[in-house]
Amino acid sequence: MLVVSRINHLHRIRLHSSSSHTRERRRVNASRSIDESLARARTTRWVDDVVIGRNVCPFASNARARVRNERLDVVVTNANALDVVIRAVAREALTLVGDERDERDDARRATTVLVVAANCEELRRFGDFLNVVDACEGVLRAIGCEGRVQIVGFHPEYAFAGEDAGDAASYTNRSPYPMFHLLRESDVARASLEMNVSEILKTNAKTLRDIGKDALAEYLTRLRRGDFDDVAAPSEK
Repeated sequence: MLVVSRINHLHRIRLHSSSSHTRERRRVNASRSIDESLARARTTRWVDDVVIGRNVCPFASNARARVRNERLDVVVTNANALDVVIRAVAREALTLVGDERDERDDARRATTVLVVAANCEELRRFGDFLNVVDACEGVLRAIGCEGRVQIVGFHPEYAFAGEDAGDAASYTNRSPYPMFHLLRESDVARASLEMNVSEILKTNAKTLRDIGKDALAEYLTRLRRGDFDDVAAPSEK
């Protein structure tokens, strides 16, 4: 699931925040807390509408179709504390490595998606989020997952270095909430052999630019606002 986005990272340099100001921990207003079930449902709808619906990742539909067999696992944490979020990422990575021991394809999860709803204040700023992704990569190395699990970040304000932040192509990695996507290295390597990455990236950019930045931004805004909560996703009709 979303394998293309990981391979995309191998071709682009992420944009890091150059801000050196001291960040304050801010108390999150309870009224802004995202319900766990809603965060999961909205993320799944985003997968259906954009990732699969617009064919951003050609391999995503198979994982989504077999969600009941845990090929796609959406895990939501409502934690506000950053250390709790990072521990959750580490736990899911270890679970993914454990599942890899079962060589029967039907028993393996193709990917794990760990979604972090907008309850962790330190993930709201894109630059800060990238720093947390880097920190998570260090944790994965420390727990023995290096070379076995890769991590990709998705964020509502995602942008690539050297590209216009307003480019609709950035929506390949823009999601309703900050999230960490964990994939097996073996799945990424296999996908790299099965797809023409450069062509997929070009096609994705054209598809999203044809839709337009404004329409994509409006979709994510409405999704987070709950406009589609009572409407079945296309794949569920």
